[in-house]
Amino acid sequence: MTDEDVKTANMPHATDLHVGDVVRKRRKELKFSQAELAKAVGLTFQQIQKYERGSNRISASKLYEIAHFLNIPIAYFFDGLSSDEEVRAPFQEGNTDAFLASVEGQSLANAFVKLTPAKRKGVMSLVRAILADERSPS
Repeated sequence: MTDEDVKTANMPHATDLHVGDVVRKRRKELKFSQAELAKAVGLTFQQIQKYERGSNRISASKLYEIAHFLNIPIAYFFDGLSSDEEVRAPFQEGNTDAFLASVEGQSLANAFVKLTPAKRKGVMSLVRAILADERSPS
Protein backbone atom coordinates (compact mmCIF):
# COMPACT_ATOMS: atom_id res chain seq x y z
CA MET A 1 0.00 0.00 0.00
CA THR A 2 1.42 3.37 -1.02
CA ASP A 3 1.37 6.55 1.07
CA GLU A 4 -1.37 7.86 -1.25
CA ASP A 5 -3.47 4.72 -0.63
CA VAL A 6 -3.13 5.22 3.14
CA LYS A 7 -4.20 8.88 2.85
CA THR A 8 -7.18 7.93 0.69
CA ALA A 9 -8.19 5.12 3.07
CA ASN A 10 -8.35 7.60 5.97
CA MET A 11 -10.53 10.10 4.11
CA PRO A 12 -14.32 9.91 4.32
CA HIS A 13 -15.91 8.40 1.24
CA ALA A 14 -17.86 10.81 -0.96
CA THR A 15 -21.04 8.78 -0.47
CA ASP A 16 -20.72 8.99 3.33
CA LEU A 17 -20.18 12.75 3.07
CA HIS A 18 -23.23 13.11 0.84
CA VAL A 19 -25.51 10.95 3.03
CA GLY A 20 -24.33 12.76 6.17
CA ASP A 21 -25.04 16.10 4.54
CA VAL A 22 -28.56 14.97 3.62
CA VAL A 23 -29.17 13.82 7.21
CA ARG A 24 -28.00 17.19 8.55
CA LYS A 25 -30.06 19.25 6.09
CA ARG A 26 -33.24 17.23 6.66
CA ARG A 27 -32.78 17.27 10.46
CA LYS A 28 -32.37 21.05 10.41
CA GLU A 29 -35.29 21.44 8.00
CA LEU A 30 -37.48 19.66 10.57
CA LYS A 31 -35.89 21.70 13.37
CA PHE A 32 -34.57 18.70 15.30
CA SER A 33 -31.35 18.90 17.29
CA GLN A 34 -28.66 16.26 16.96
CA ALA A 35 -29.57 15.12 20.47
CA GLU A 36 -33.23 14.63 19.51
CA LEU A 37 -32.32 12.58 16.45
CA ALA A 38 -29.81 10.59 18.46
CA LYS A 39 -32.35 9.75 21.16
CA ALA A 40 -34.92 8.69 18.56
CA VAL A 41 -32.53 6.18 16.96
CA GLY A 42 -30.70 5.05 20.11
CA LEU A 43 -27.37 6.81 19.60
CA THR A 44 -25.35 9.62 21.16
CA PHE A 45 -25.40 13.08 19.64
CA GLN A 46 -21.64 12.65 19.06
CA GLN A 47 -22.38 9.69 16.78
CA ILE A 48 -24.90 11.80 14.85
CA GLN A 49 -22.19 14.46 14.48
CA LYS A 50 -19.84 11.86 13.03
CA TYR A 51 -22.54 10.62 10.64
CA GLU A 52 -23.30 14.14 9.48
CA ARG A 53 -19.60 14.87 8.87
CA GLY A 54 -19.24 11.60 6.98
CA SER A 55 -16.44 10.47 9.26
CA ASN A 56 -18.47 7.41 10.33
CA ARG A 57 -20.56 5.31 7.97
CA ILE A 58 -24.21 4.80 8.76
CA SER A 59 -25.24 1.14 8.87
CA ALA A 60 -28.23 0.05 6.83
CA SER A 61 -30.33 -0.48 9.96
CA LYS A 62 -29.49 2.99 11.36
CA LEU A 63 -30.10 4.60 7.98
CA TYR A 64 -33.52 2.95 7.95
CA GLU A 65 -34.28 4.26 11.47
CA ILE A 66 -33.05 7.76 10.60
CA ALA A 67 -35.13 7.79 7.41
CA HIS A 68 -38.20 6.70 9.38
CA PHE A 69 -37.67 9.39 12.02
CA LEU A 70 -37.01 12.10 9.41
CA ASN A 71 -40.03 10.90 7.40
CA ILE A 72 -38.14 10.37 4.13
CA PRO A 73 -37.57 7.35 1.89
CA ILE A 74 -34.14 5.69 1.96
CA ALA A 75 -33.55 6.74 -1.67
CA TYR A 76 -33.72 10.39 -0.57
CA PHE A 77 -30.26 10.03 0.99
CA PHE A 78 -28.77 9.21 -2.40
CA ASP A 79 -30.55 11.79 -4.57
CA GLY A 80 -28.00 13.86 -6.41
CA LEU A 81 -25.25 11.25 -6.01
CA SER A 82 -25.20 9.67 -9.42
CA SER A 83 -21.71 10.14 -10.77
CA ASP A 84 -19.20 7.32 -10.22
CA GLU A 85 -16.46 9.90 -10.63
CA GLU A 86 -17.97 12.03 -7.85
CA VAL A 87 -18.03 8.99 -5.54
CA ARG A 88 -14.40 8.10 -6.25
CA ALA A 89 -12.95 11.61 -6.08
CA PRO A 90 -14.58 13.64 -3.29
CA PHE A 91 -11.87 16.32 -3.31
CA GLN A 92 -12.21 17.44 -6.90
CA GLU A 93 -11.60 21.08 -7.70
CA GLY A 94 -14.63 23.11 -6.70
CA ASN A 95 -15.98 20.50 -4.26
CA THR A 96 -15.18 22.45 -1.12
CA ASP A 97 -18.08 20.92 0.84
CA ALA A 98 -16.47 17.47 0.77
CA PHE A 99 -13.12 18.88 1.83
CA LEU A 100 -14.53 21.02 4.64
CA ALA A 101 -16.55 18.07 5.91
CA SER A 102 -13.42 15.92 6.14
CA VAL A 103 -11.34 15.66 9.30
CA GLU A 104 -8.31 17.15 7.55
CA GLY A 105 -10.39 19.98 6.08
CA GLN A 106 -11.82 20.89 9.48
CA SER A 107 -8.37 20.72 11.03
CA LEU A 108 -6.88 22.95 8.35
CA ALA A 109 -9.75 25.46 8.59
CA ASN A 110 -9.46 25.61 12.39
CA ALA A 111 -5.70 26.19 12.18
CA PHE A 112 -6.03 28.76 9.39
CA VAL A 113 -8.42 31.02 11.31
CA LYS A 114 -5.97 31.12 14.23
CA LEU A 115 -3.29 32.71 12.02
CA THR A 116 -2.73 36.44 11.82
CA PRO A 117 -3.93 38.09 8.60
CA ALA A 118 -0.33 38.46 7.40
CA LYS A 119 0.38 34.76 7.95
CA ARG A 120 -2.87 33.83 6.18
CA LYS A 121 -1.69 35.85 3.19
CA GLY A 122 1.59 33.95 3.29
CA VAL A 123 -0.18 30.59 3.40
CA MET A 124 -2.36 31.59 0.45
CA SER A 125 0.73 32.67 -1.51
CA LEU A 126 2.35 29.31 -0.79
CA VAL A 127 -0.79 27.42 -1.90
CA ARG A 128 -0.99 29.46 -5.12
CA ALA A 129 2.69 28.74 -5.84
CA ILE A 130 2.17 25.01 -5.28
CA LEU A 131 -0.86 25.01 -7.57
CA ALA A 132 1.03 26.90 -10.28
CA ASP A 133 3.87 24.39 -10.01
CA GLU A 134 1.48 21.44 -10.33
CA ARG A 135 -0.17 22.95 -13.40
CA SER A 136 3.05 23.74 -15.23
CA PRO A 137 4.37 21.07 -17.61
CA SER A 138 7.33 19.14 -16.20
